Order: sequence, then structure tokens, then C-alpha cells
Amino acid sequence: MSITDLTAQNRRVCILVPGIGTSYLKALPLVSKSSLFRENCDKARIATIVGQMDPGSEDHGPALTDTLDNQRLSYVINCTMCDLYAARGIDGEVVIGYSMGIYAALYHGGFYTFETGLSILENAHTLASEWCLKSGKTYGMALILGLTHPEIQDLLLATVGNRLEIAMHNGKRNFVLAGERAALESCMEKALHSGALGTRPIQTAHPYHSSHLEPIAGDFIAFVKGLNMASPKRTVLSLIDGRPIGQEQAAEVVVRSIHTPLHFDWAIQNAVRMHGISTCHETGPPTSMARLTHYIDRKLIVHSFEQEER
Repeated sequence: MSITDLTAQNRRVCILVPGIGTSYLKALPLVSKSSLFRENCDKARIATIVGQMDPGSEDHGPALTDTLDNQRLSYVINCTMCDLYAARGIDGEVVIGYSMGIYAALYHGGFYTFETGLSILENAHTLASEWCLKSGKTYGMALILGLTHPEIQDLLLATVGNRLEIAMHNGKRNFVLAGERAALESCMEKALHSGALGTRPIQTAHPYHSSHLEPIAGDFIAFVKGLNMASPKRTVLSLIDGRPIGQEQAAEVVVRSIHTPLHFDWAIQNAVRMHGISTCHETGPPTSMARLTHYIDRKLIVHSFEQEER
């Protein structure tokens, strides 16, 4: 029995959309032959850049860096895979966008067109880049694995004041920190000495999902509120509170998500408990969301787009 047949039997399906911090080079072979992918690359003005990429390269450093073109590529791949899933009958009644995956998640939710979501992504990246440059400070983000929330608060954050914050809650022992790079590097080292299983810097110069980016909220909300938000066709869960995003709240959620701590754990828990989700299909590179999801709920079945092709 195919995965599509299994999905038809279990209609409570969730589409998981990754953000940055994963190499989308790995996803290129899965969509490169799709005419829809090529059309979306043209719309995002990255066709030439994509044509120069080598999916077989073992050097994923450039693809992991938080540039505007890499964010465009992530949006193109995620939106394309959402549409290809739908064409196969895997629609997903619930959609969750992790971090910057919110833009493609809202597209799949029916809130706006591909072009509108792209414009929001571009505006967010530009505003964040300009603000960080203007601030004169160097920022970053990093994953901390193995410490609990109280341990991170007491052992790490208590010593750096407001220079560093928890940006992403991915489970009981999986967190992302964001803030000033010097404080971040110090806390990463201290985390390892305090029993953390591991740390990993995220290749970005922007402190997403933290109050450090609150100064751009005014300009960002002015831009987003000038766009048309449609009534959603699918349930998209907010990572701010884990609840469904309504048409009236969409603009505010988009803006708050860039300067407010996010809870992937709440969204996954609510998808299971409130919406009856037991199966997920991820977009992006293979297994990009599976491990992260299993930190929260080991029983969830997560299929990757690669597995769909077999």
C-alpha cells in the first residue's frame, strides 16, 4: 500500500514546513524536474543562481548561510512541494511552518498568493539586515541540545542579561538562542561544560524570534497590513501560542513571529491533541523536520518528500 493510500485512510494529516538552518541543496534533485518549481524560481528571480548550484556538492556551507537568495530558495522549494503534495491528494488539514517556514505555510494555508508571501519574506529579511547593520552590534543564533529550560535560564542566560534570549522552544531539552554573538559564543561554550549534549551555531547574522528585532515591527506591520489576506483554506497553527491563525490575526502573527519567542513544541502538541494529527508530511530536504518533531512526540509518523517519490 502506498503512502498516498495510507494518507487517504488517515485524513488527519499535517504538512510541516522547515525554515532556515537546513541545506536546501539536498532538496533540489526532488523538484528540479518540476515545471512548477522552474516557474516559481523565475518568479523569485533565482533561476540563474539555482542553475549554478551543485546538489552533489559536499560543501553545504554556502547553502546554510542566511542570505536573501537562500531564503527565496527555501520559500520556492517549500511552496512547490506543498503544491505537489496537494496534487497527489496529500493536502494536509493542518499546516505548521517552523521559523521562516511560516511564509510558505501561510501560502499553503490559502492566506495569500505565492508572490505576496515572497514579498513578505523579502521585506522581513531586508528590514532585519538593515536594523542589525544600523545597531552596530553583531548578532547570531545557536541550537542548545540537552539542557532543560530552567538550566538554560539559570546556568546561561542569568549571566548575560538581555543580550541573549530563548528564541525557539523545540522540546524539553531542545532550544535555540538568539542575541549578541559574543554572549552567544560564551553561552555555547558554557553549555557544553554544564552538561549539554551539543551546540550548533545557525548561520545567520539576525537574532530572529527575539526582542532584539522588535524595532523593525512598526515598518514590518505597515508593509504586511497593506497586503490582502484571504480567508484560510487550511488550518495553520501559530508558533506563538500553538493556536490556529485567523484571517484577521494573520498580519499580526507574521510580524510578531519575527520578534517573539516561538514554540514549535506547543504547535506539535496541539496538532496531536486538538486536531487529531498522527501523520505528517514534511517539505524541504529529506528528514529536515522528522528528528525535530520526534523530540516532542515520538509517536508521530513523519514522511519526507523523498519517500513520496519511491
